[in-house]
Amino acid sequence: MPITAYKKKLYRFRPQNEPQVQVKVRVSRKHYKTVSGDPESIERGVRQLLADKVSGNLAGIWLLAAEHLRLGTWDLLCGWTKQRSERVEPRLALQMIHEAAVCTAGIRSERTLHNRGGFELANGLPFVATDTYWQFVQRNGECPNEWSFKGFLSTNDRDEIQALTNDFPKRWHVEEFFNANQALGWKRAGTMNLNIRYGQMTMALIAQTAIHGLRSRLGKPYCNWDANHLAKDLFFALEGDVRVVKDRIVVTYYNAPNSERLKAYYMDLPKKLAEQNIDPRVPWLYNYKLDFRFC
Repeated sequence: MPITAYKKKLYRFRPQNEPQVQVKVRVSRKHYKTVSGDPESIERGVRQLLADKVSGNLAGIWLLAAEHLRLGTWDLLCGWTKQRSERVEPRLALQMIHEAAVCTAGIRSERTLHNRGGFELANGLPFVATDTYWQFVQRNGECPNEWSFKGFLSTNDRDEIQALTNDFPKRWHVEEFFNANQALGWKRAGTMNLNIRYGQMTMALIAQTAIHGLRSRLGKPYCNWDANHLAKDLFFALEGDVRVVKDRIVVTYYNAPNSERLKAYYMDLPKKLAEQNIDPRVPWLYNYKLDFRFC
């Protein structure tokens, strides 16, 4: 008679499936549906969209993907959400960054971003999630021993002339920052929940950092545009299509302004990134390489 005692309670060590995530997404200006947000469904949907080829007038957002590779944004988001690369949480965080970059306050009926140049694909998603599921990317706060403060002027009893001459000029750069970048999300507060506000401001800062890198490469007149101007006349103005060619995702722009300058930085992007010792594979797009064409 076989001995089966060692098999008792073996069920405790059975591999556990990850909890199923349901995400509410917008499919049109008036209609929503709930879809599965598990890694397999996301990958299947993204690969299908890439196989179908997408096009539209929001293809300019793909320029930021190159900046994310240079900045290491994806590693930051995976660490911030404490989730693996294939999970939905860091992808929703990336959607928040790109929403900030195009200066939208969220997915509203009058500002639908789906099916417009692959906006959802740029986030590594086959859909545009509604605001309902930002709970996936909220952080729980900061440890007190990690807090830091930077003060400028106050009503403290001290030498005002010293403060005005030495400290106020330093503070003026903050005014310049808000003037140029408040449309990224700094001028609005959708909630008074401090943790949510921290998350929203973090995503806006990452968007600002990526945009700054893009501005510095494009030069004039782009480097002098504020965030709203850049969103309207670059991200929303570039028409193109997105398709897969072998191991690359190729974004083709039609009649792009200053195309020669764009070519210098973005055409044959994998080679340019490799020369800078940057991995040209896009981790949220299943390690495809990203390249650009201009017609």
